[in-house]
Amino acid sequence: MIKVSIIIPVYNVAQYVEQCIRTVFAQTYKNIEIIVIDDCGTDNSIELIKKISEDNTIDISIIRNPRNLGLSVSRNIGVKHSTGDFLFFLDSDDYISYDCIETLVQVYERYPNSQIVVGETRSFPTNYNYLLRKMRYPEYMDNHRIIKESLLRSNDILLMVTNTLYKNDFIKRHNLLFKDGIVHEDLHFTFYLAKYVHNMSISRKVTYYYRMNNTGGIMWSKIHEQQNSLDWIICDAFRNIDKICVLSQFIYILHAAHLACIKRYGGSALPIIIRIFRTSWYLIKVLLDKNAYKRYL
Repeated sequence: MIKVSIIIPVYNVAQYVEQCIRTVFAQTYKNIEIIVIDDCGTDNSIELIKKISEDNTIDISIIRNPRNLGLSVSRNIGVKHSTGDFLFFLDSDDYISYDCIETLVQVYERYPNSQIVVGETRSFPTNYNYLLRKMRYPEYMDNHRIIKESLLRSNDILLMVTNTLYKNDFIKRHNLLFKDGIVHEDLHFTFYLAKYVHNMSISRKVTYYYRMNNTGGIMWSKIHEQQNSLDWIICDAFRNIDKICVLSQFIYILHAAHLACIKRYGGSALPIIIRIFRTSWYLIKVLLDKNAYKRYL
């Protein structure tokens, strides 16, 4: 029976973590292990998890970091300690449907060559299904070029690191870990994931609930850190463009440059022609800045 490792980094989410953990313990699929990474928060999140876990028989490990190390390192630690056939990343302020893992495993069983299985995500309170932007893709794909283009072009399939089953040996074989120290690590991870995925399957059933408007979340803080991280991601991706789907890789980099430009200078409501010009200027500026790439080496 397929075993799934659910990796949950936890840092100051006492307001939300009970809902998150309870939906994991309530999974209809039982062959799972829960790996909680305690990233040394200052609230009682871990105490709440321990209290909930007392009445449950599902395997749960709580690993405490020596200090606050951030989301990327915490996820990597979870991968290192995982023993499942598949990995599933869950953010501790989100939650999953009770049949989330069962749904994704069933899709994999129909298409056992899949290296990843992607589920549909619904944001709340906006109640918007946005993972699958277009419905033209089949449930299973085995064309590397098409998969790569679909992952890099976010108007097609917007892949989130969460709500996806990853074959554990696939992740470890290609060393697909998260870059330490940066924000927007999902953007960086997806660029490299797209290089290696040759088989993927999709579930259009909502299995993951993503919390929006969380003023305590990473997207609502550390603006300077976000700007510097995006600059580094632009430089790193540009240096690692390969020969397959060159245009899609460049469009992905342009998307990061547009996001970085908006973070630094605003202007999201400007006419598209002006935004294209500003983004192109910003991309050239970042690529010529030697410090932008050295910052996170």
